[in-house]
Amino acid sequence: MSAAEPAPAPHHLNRDTDAAVYSLDRHRAPRTARHTASGRWTSMPAPSPDTPTEAADHTVQPAGRSAEENIADYAEASMNARGQSLTNPATAAAYTATLALAGQTLRGAVAQGLISEEQRVKLADLLAALENAPRHL
Repeated sequence: MSAAEPAPAPHHLNRDTDAAVYSLDRHRAPRTARHTASGRWTSMPAPSPDTPTEAADHTVQPAGRSAEENIADYAEASMNARGQSLTNPATAAAYTATLALAGQTLRGAVAQGLISEEQRVKLADLLAALENAPRHL
């Protein structure tokens, strides 16, 4: 058989019956993650099915706090709910890169006619506010 020809599938794959699946989750020991928040170490348990995945609603702006600080707090709380922290430089870099990719995706959506330039600008403003969050922590 040449390298250009497709290889036949092993006989045990692609059967018409269900496959046996071994769950790894129930055999793993519980984990805890460590993160820094405002310069101090705290223990943070790994998310469980009962842990909410979204941060608290920050629609009311506390007195003396800027909108940027509230957005930063919201982003940090969202990351904390997932066992991460924007105070970690590697996490902050990945977070910023992801938001930059989202911005590029919006430009592509305009080019393909999926959204208008006006819609892109509004969405890009929201992404920019989130992208600055690690600087306010």
